[in-house]
Amino acid sequence: EAIELSLRSKDVEEICNAYHLSSQMQINQGLPYLEGLVYEEAFRTIAKLGYVYRAKEYLLLAKTVYEDKWGAKAKSNWLEEYEASILGGNLNGEDLKSNDSTNK
Repeated sequence: EAIELSLRSKDVEEICNAYHLSSQMQINQGLPYLEGLVYEEAFRTIAKLGYVYRAKEYLLLAKTVYEDKWGAKAKSNWLEEYEASILGGNLNGEDLKSNDSTNK
């Protein structure tokens, strides 16, 4: 549902809320690998919208879940490399959107 919403809406708060609900469902079901995938997809989606700071928060959540809840250190390491390909040269977390209230 969160992915479909991101195709219809560009409201970052609405999209983040949808990903949050999806991650909560995975937590409640005890499925850490799917929880990590939700955060990973949120990172990709939010970064493409230009909200780099917010996207990096989701990336950190994904890496934490993969390492601490699932024991997938290799997946977490891969995300480090993947981050550079998604964010390009903008690894310092500067938002491309000026109205991101989370970056104040």
